[in-house]
Amino acid sequence: MAKSPAFRFYPSDFLGSPDVQIMDLDEIGAYTLLLCTAWLSDRYGYLPDDENLLRRWARMSIKQWQKSREIILKKFPIASLGWRCNPRMVSEADKQSKYLQAQSDKGKKGGRPRKPVVILEKPVVLGNKPGVKPAREKPSVSVFVSNEEQPPSDATHPHPDLSGEVDPIKPMVDRLFGYYCEKFGRNLNKYTLTPERRKKAELRLRERARIRGTLDAAEIDASQCIDNLAADDFCVSGGYVDWIAQIFKSAEEFEKQLNKKPHQGAKPNGKPNRNDEILAGAQEYANSIRNRDVAPPAPYSGRTLEAGATTERAGAGDDPALVAQNSLGDW
Repeated sequence: MAKSPAFRFYPSDFLGSPDVQIMDLDEIGAYTLLLCTAWLSDRYGYLPDDENLLRRWARMSIKQWQKSREIILKKFPIASLGWRCNPRMVSEADKQSKYLQAQSDKGKKGGRPRKPVVILEKPVVLGNKPGVKPAREKPSVSVFVSNEEQPPSDATHPHPDLSGEVDPIKPMVDRLFGYYCEKFGRNLNKYTLTPERRKKAELRLRERARIRGTLDAAEIDASQCIDNLAADDFCVSGGYVDWIAQIFKSAEEFEKQLNKKPHQGAKPNGKPNRNDEILAGAQEYANSIRNRDVAPPAPYSGRTLEAGATTERAGAGDDPALVAQNSLGDW
């Protein structure tokens, strides 16, 4: 086992020693130096019985050594021929060595032994015997799910199934998020569509689809919320906006944002108001959705948001012009 670089030192025992209490400052320093030297020797706590060498290790002059040698050597009595030792240090070294060896042995065995696992085998009952009560079945556990967290079952927005059909609400959220980031100058590498943001948006769109009758109408309302938020005086003046907190947090927040009436007109200096541009963009977005074909949409080809760009592959039945119009880079 490797030599330990440190030993246990108990200040209360050291200062409470009767010999230490009568030592002066030089003697305490010399005694401490000799303790450290004894620990670093080949044998813990041992020093050679050579007073001239001990005096040099204690950093004392000949005159100081002659004055203090008796009380210092008392702490290192002769242990064997040619050797002195400090009994307390030898004892501490022995205890420390035994402890380290025990820890090493535990490590080799895999640490603390595991508790034995007792497997209770249940008897197999093949039918109820006469006079024996049947075992009671455990009651089923029902999990309460709030209305907000439980997606409604609506034929207008089916969930994906084993046929490979993709829920149309997912690409719809992608489009809205890209429109939102473009409106507010968000960096898609930093402000991403996290699962929580997607979940809130999908819940609001499904709720709105039940009210308006179609998902397309719900998407138009969501885009109007984004435009109203962008035209809000708080946003125009540089206030911080958030996808969830100010639009999709709850049905009430969505309705509140949708019903806002943005201010229109010109600024006092005669320049066009930014709100007019925002409203024009909202109208263009709404018209692009209304002009879509009423035929059932082809399976969604996939849309990804990576490094601020959007890639879309036209599937069978998609109009290339419509795909280009709806790409996030052209909002």
